[in-house]
Amino acid sequence: MLVKKKLTNDATISRIFTLLPMTVHLALDNYILNRYKGPRRHFWSLGFLPNLGLWLRLRLLRYDIVQLNWVNAGFMPVKLLRAIRKPIIWRLSDNWAFTGGCHIPENCEKYTSGCGACPQLGSSDESDISRTVINRKLRYWNKLNMTIVAPSRWMAASAQSSLLFRERNVVYIPTGVNTEIFKPLNKRETRAKLGLGEDKGIILFGAVDALTDPRKGFHFLLTALKRLAEIHPDPSSVELAVFGHADKIPNVDLKFKVTFAGYISDTAKLNEFYSSADVYVLPSVMENSPNTVLEALSAGTPAVAFNACGTAEYIEHKIDGFLAEPLSTDDLANGLLYCLERRQEMHLQEAARRKMIEMYNIDRVANQYRELYESIAKTAGLSRHGH
Repeated sequence: MLVKKKLTNDATISRIFTLLPMTVHLALDNYILNRYKGPRRHFWSLGFLPNLGLWLRLRLLRYDIVQLNWVNAGFMPVKLLRAIRKPIIWRLSDNWAFTGGCHIPENCEKYTSGCGACPQLGSSDESDISRTVINRKLRYWNKLNMTIVAPSRWMAASAQSSLLFRERNVVYIPTGVNTEIFKPLNKRETRAKLGLGEDKGIILFGAVDALTDPRKGFHFLLTALKRLAEIHPDPSSVELAVFGHADKIPNVDLKFKVTFAGYISDTAKLNEFYSSADVYVLPSVMENSPNTVLEALSAGTPAVAFNACGTAEYIEHKIDGFLAEPLSTDDLANGLLYCLERRQEMHLQEAARRKMIEMYNIDRVANQYRELYESIAKTAGLSRHGH
């Protein structure tokens, strides 16, 4: 495994040292993108500058198949993919691989026809930078042996409709969860350990930069929580726990006690928070396959989210959670109330845990990848141990 940032002592994982730091790649992207005056609410990557360190490793290493995951922030520029001479499997973390540079296209579908006049850039020029980027992808990737893996059927459909991937083999393999790590624990014990109310209805929300990243939808959650305080028969019996952000919520009276857990890297502790909660809420609008939802469900905690994109495929409405009408904060509040009112009945919790074990456990998903690797190797005429 080749990575940009190594966080483990595992000898099979290698950090790729780049001549140009990530800040230089981002600075160039911003310099070009700042010529446009559009809202650009989400992350963009243009993939122009080279990565000599990765190019050299690809030249020196022996391999049969390359799997790509998230390759941006200067790690794998657009042009570098053509240095890979063997079959490629690309597991899509977001939409960037088939757009003109945006990672989240929102309601725009111009990636189906070649981008240009990008609404996120506020551009009326059909030959703008989004068209340039997608044309570079077409030029450098057109002869690559590439299979696309989508972790949601929504992402698979989006990729299959795109100009870049409509002729590619697009395979659906869901995100897996380790059901031995994320599992139900004794609520009374974990709440006492974490300082959460023993008899309260606990709502859990979490993400990296949970309060500051607009993609995570915390502004929707705030409005929904205010509505919940109005419709809940006893708002004082509700608590909110937040992980992924340590700061307090500024200038907001939620009527609820709020616990901030900060960033949690210890999966055992993270599982304690999932297990302590009565409901996990994901208020973001456009998600591909959110790990937090799978982890919460695996811990036996029902989840509430908007009925949109890939998230809707992992939650069964009123079976193991609640799917709210997209962008309706009132309905998001209804979903929270629905799960809180049924926290003692256990059928939501049991259904959530059962589904993760049967359909999304990590071993089952790993076997799907193994079968894909073997199929591609056979088609490419590779021996099991050949190079």
